[in-house]
Parts: sequence; C-alpha cells; structure tokens
Amino acid sequence: MTRNMKNFVHLIFTFFISTIAFWGALATRKDPWPCYAIAFGVWAIFLWRYQARSKRAAMKRQFEEYQFREYMRWRAYRERS
Repeated sequence: MTRNMKNFVHLIFTFFISTIAFWGALATRKDPWPCYAIAFGVWAIFLWRYQARSKRAAMKRQFEEYQFREYMRWRAYRERS
C-alpha cells in the first residue's frame, strides 16, 4: 500500500470513528463531553501520526538522496582512476 493510500485509509477510519462519537454526543443528553473528547481525540491522534509518517518519509527520501550522491561520487572517482 502506498503512503497516500495508507493516509486515505486512516482518514476514512478517523471520519468513521469521529462521526459515531459525535452522534453519540448528540444522543447523550446528560453528559456529552466524553463523546466529544473521543471525537476530537481521534482527530488529534490522526494529525499526530500523519505528521510522524510525513517526517519519516522525508528522512527516508533524504537518506536515499544522500546514498545516490555518494554512489555518484564513488563512480566519478573510479572513472578518474
């Protein structure tokens, strides 16, 4: 599964869980705050994990670029010798 597909799947699950929690908050007349906490907490977790996945992908891309530069440097050195 590609990174964008994984983010989309996580987004759909977040929509689903938060929608159920907001409906629960509407149905609960006495104390809706736990349902609101769940709904907003799910969004906070989604955003936190999205940021971590993006940072990890950027680090991976940066490392691969570094490896390519080192390979090209080694190849140029080998051709000069």
